[in-house]
Amino acid sequence: MRYLMLALVFANLAFLAWTKLIGEPAREPLPIDAGPAIPRLQLAAEAGPTAPVLRCASIGPFAVEAVAERAVLWLRGERREPRLRTTRRDVGTGYWVMADTPTLQQAARISLRLKAAGVADVEVLPPAAEATRAVVSLGTYSDRAAAEKRVADLRAYAVNPQVVEQPRAETLWWIDVDLGTGAPPIDVSALERAVEGAQGLVGETCPAVSPPDGAAAPPAPAGSAPPPAGTAAPPATDGASRATGAAPTGPTALG
Repeated sequence: MRYLMLALVFANLAFLAWTKLIGEPAREPLPIDAGPAIPRLQLAAEAGPTAPVLRCASIGPFAVEAVAERAVLWLRGERREPRLRTTRRDVGTGYWVMADTPTLQQAARISLRLKAAGVADVEVLPPAAEATRAVVSLGTYSDRAAAEKRVADLRAYAVNPQVVEQPRAETLWWIDVDLGTGAPPIDVSALERAVEGAQGLVGETCPAVSPPDGAAAPPAPAGSAPPPAGTAAPPATDGASRATGAAPTGPTALG
């Protein structure tokens, strides 16, 4: 039994010596999932120059384009390019007094006789393309009562005009200016003092999308009588009622 124990101890010592001499077998390293790449933090001093942050200021409204153009020249400066923008504002309903005629010749005869009789605010509108009917425009009014009075006065001259409702709008001008980072706001009061006619201005943020110039006019109010087919549109008006021209004593027959 003693010899057996000695043999086992000797065998263990021999195996230990053998493993020390040849080493353990190499093992393949397990793959490591590093995950998504993490960007390196950048110090503020290492960052390059950044584009300036712009904000847009809008100055207006201007009722006269020439005044708005002078304001653009006053605002123009280093790194500042003002842009002129137009908008349309609804100002209610206008009343057009007009006489529809089958031909341009008849409209011209009515116009000549009315003017000879001393009636003011008379204009002939020729036919539209591929049409024959013409119109005698007899004034535009902001008040229906004034338009109806004009009709009653003209009936004394054998003219039977009608009143046509028309939507009225006025054009306004705004100036949009891009301001860089740290730029001071525009001094609207100084602009009003420097540019003659620039009054009642305000400063606000530019609209997200500027309406295109020449946008369609708003639809006519419900119940409006449209102009006769094939005739031109009424002449532009500033919205103020126009007074009838002085009429001579006694009616005059008009053809």
